[in-house]
Amino acid sequence: MTTTQISSEPTPALGQELTRSIDQLTTLIATTDDEPRVTELLAARSQLVEQLARLVDANLNVSSAEYRDAAMGLVRASASIRLAINDLQTATDAVRAVARAIDLVALLL
Repeated sequence: MTTTQISSEPTPALGQELTRSIDQLTTLIATTDDEPRVTELLAARSQLVEQLARLVDANLNVSSAEYRDAAMGLVRASASIRLAINDLQTATDAVRAVARAIDLVALLL
């Protein structure tokens, strides 16, 4: 039986903790040499990313223009990143697209 203790500590922000965990898993994946462990870590990261996506979509007005703009900005950023990975576009262009997407997402907050 698990018990939950009430703490006087402030409750951490779930979104921030999810993204922090995803970042930490990414770092751990990059530094792990054990292939079975990497596979487990990749699966865990995928699950956290999916949970973060559901959290965002459940708590934002998906019919707003700002949401659509931010989503399309992220689509463009993702495409730029894929192109940069494939050396079809410079990393600078990808960073600019990501920065524009970040600005659009920030408008939602």
